[in-house]
Amino acid sequence: MPTGAKKLPLIAYYLPRGFINCSAASTIFHVFCSKMALELQAIIVSVDYRLAPENQLPEAYDDAMEALHWIKTTQEEWLKQYADFATCFLMRLSSGGNIVYHTGLRAADDPNQLKIRGLILHQPFFGGSQKVESNLRFVNDPILPPGVSDLLWGLALPIGANLIMSIVIQWQIRD
Repeated sequence: MPTGAKKLPLIAYYLPRGFINCSAASTIFHVFCSKMALELQAIIVSVDYRLAPENQLPEAYDDAMEALHWIKTTQEEWLKQYADFATCFLMRLSSGGNIVYHTGLRAADDPNQLKIRGLILHQPFFGGSQKVESNLRFVNDPILPPGVSDLLWGLALPIGANLIMSIVIQWQIRD
């Protein structure tokens, strides 16, 4: 980037993996982030988080906030030189979209946190204890039928917690 050139927007990209697999080093995500950086003319920070079942929610949400703190306080010269920290977005789909949503809420309540301009949610992984029509429509889906989604949530949540109870408790603990 030439001296005096406009700084680039920053996108914190949270990986989709059902809270349980893959990493920022996975080839498919690295290639996607590289292409996205070129196409959008943005800096992409690919964020890893601790995986379930060894690390259950809210650890992934905590890691997401730690990543924002790292971005804001980084000593990485290239990031400080080229990133526009006033134009920061959080992005991802699936479980990463879920993390983006919860991280955006937390960051909005924290005056010391990096300021987020927007959330880019692409098919975020949310769930509930009761199936709705859209869940039932995909009962025979070859990739992610509702039963697999339930299994992923079961691995991500603390033992004995249901989906609704767990999310409410997490926010009460954090406040």
